[in-house]
Amino acid sequence: MNRSMRRVGVCVFMSMAAAWPAAQAAKVAPPNDLGTLNDGYYASARAVNRAGRVVGNALDGQSLSTRQVLWRDGLVVAWSDCCLSGLGVPKALNRAGEAVGYNEGGFDTYPVHWAANGAWRQLPALPGGDGRGMASDINDAGLVAGHTRGPEGGGFSRHAVLWQAGVLVRDMGFLGEPDLGLVNQTMAHGLNQAGTVVGSGLVGSEMHAFVWRDGVYVDLGPGQALDITDDEQVILGTAPGLVPVIWRDGARSYLPALGGGPVAYGHTVAAMNNKGEVVGHAPATKPPYLDTAVLWRGGRAINLGRYPGGTISRAFGINDKGVVVGEGNLAPNGPMHALRWTLKAGHVRVDRAD
Repeated sequence: MNRSMRRVGVCVFMSMAAAWPAAQAAKVAPPNDLGTLNDGYYASARAVNRAGRVVGNALDGQSLSTRQVLWRDGLVVAWSDCCLSGLGVPKALNRAGEAVGYNEGGFDTYPVHWAANGAWRQLPALPGGDGRGMASDINDAGLVAGHTRGPEGGGFSRHAVLWQAGVLVRDMGFLGEPDLGLVNQTMAHGLNQAGTVVGSGLVGSEMHAFVWRDGVYVDLGPGQALDITDDEQVILGTAPGLVPVIWRDGARSYLPALGGGPVAYGHTVAAMNNKGEVVGHAPATKPPYLDTAVLWRGGRAINLGRYPGGTISRAFGINDKGVVVGEGNLAPNGPMHALRWTLKAGHVRVDRAD
């Protein structure tokens, strides 16, 4: 563990209104059906890269097993069968088609890397660690950010780490020191093309958001940081209570609620592109209050809607071209299917990618 890293505090300013560009309207166009995996009935799109390649999970209608899949040129393709007896879930995808995520092993998760051809491997542990953890993001250079357990605290500590080419290349150590009786916890959640990392770490008795550059931690205060733009002007995260926020030019602002309120209580943010557009989901504003996918753009929370006849939708990823991916059902109480939205200025188009 590199204990020489220092932590730098920064002033965080609160604002009830996000400093976003002028709002743009959004409309929903009829959806397109992109097909299923061998007539299976479940799918979830988890990540989309800059070229529009989409990865996720789908139930194979022939083997009845869950596979990692690609949606490409209007087709769904079985891509990988990670991870032994567990369930492999991709979280991020780079331009070359490499993905990272985790193997849901039952008791805990393990960090996984997928090559562009679907070959998978569990990423290595720290010395003395048991290998549990998660790979959260990957950039186009193949640098992977995440966390894994260390030997401290009976093996329950979490170190923020970097992997590349299947090798653990950097133990980022810890953001701060925990209070007596607590165990060190620092986790990397996102990174940009320059290798700047964002995440969260335990300071005293609460989690703080951080930015990490060239071996130096910058403490952003209570909360967690989830994603960062390549120009480092916008950071996505949450305040305590998982309330969605952004840091723009050093000032922290709340994201607005779907119903028009200034704070998005109960909303979930999942990803952000380099335009500062954010996607996630929120309880609908009308009964029965089931989840609906949300886009934050131009200072507004925009309801991306659901597949016609469906009652649930969630967004998990967005690229710089405005392609959003996620999941939703097609009918009340129906199984989840992958969804894809295509955003344009003043326009939102919904595709089904199940």
